[in-house]
Amino acid sequence: MDTKEIGALLKERFGDDVLDVFQDDRHGHVRVTQKVFVEASRFLRDDPRTRFEQLHDLTAVDWIDHFEVVLHLCSLSKRLNFCLKTRTPSRDDATCPSVTSVWPGADWHERETWDLMGVRFIGHPDLRRILLPEDWEGHPLRKDEGNPLEYHGIPGIAAIRGAEERLREEELANKTSRAGGRPGPDRAPARTGGDA
Repeated sequence: MDTKEIGALLKERFGDDVLDVFQDDRHGHVRVTQKVFVEASRFLRDDPRTRFEQLHDLTAVDWIDHFEVVLHLCSLSKRLNFCLKTRTPSRDDATCPSVTSVWPGADWHERETWDLMGVRFIGHPDLRRILLPEDWEGHPLRKDEGNPLEYHGIPGIAAIRGAEERLREEELANKTSRAGGRPGPDRAPARTGGDA
């Protein structure tokens, strides 16, 4: 069974709430409305034709104006893999129904997605940070988030990258001065005799 066939099952069951069925040579996905996201997940798990009993991964993609929540599912009994997607209403309303009632293992995946991307999972039993400290501000994998220069005295990646950039500029200036004012490769010192 391929993505198009699974998409047809979902379309038969959920009608116009199935927004997109896509498949190419390597990948495929079905995108549904949030209204049926949990019900479609449960259908994919319980229907004897699909039996997606395992949630491999749950993550989100930042599309600037909204987020897309992505589930990677596996049916061990049917030897199938599948991708189910839904969108948040907007960037400002980055919410999505929780699928922890379908796959309890989604608990930590949803917490990680909340922690790093800021997608709030409605109905999650314990939505709190899982990787970052509780006093961290923001969600660092959002495209509009900056990286802090420091956190409790520890230099952040922006500060480290700034130091690396200054070091590269100094190295280029040294190479330029060794090359007689024009940038060029390092030159090996001339041999003064002896063993060749």
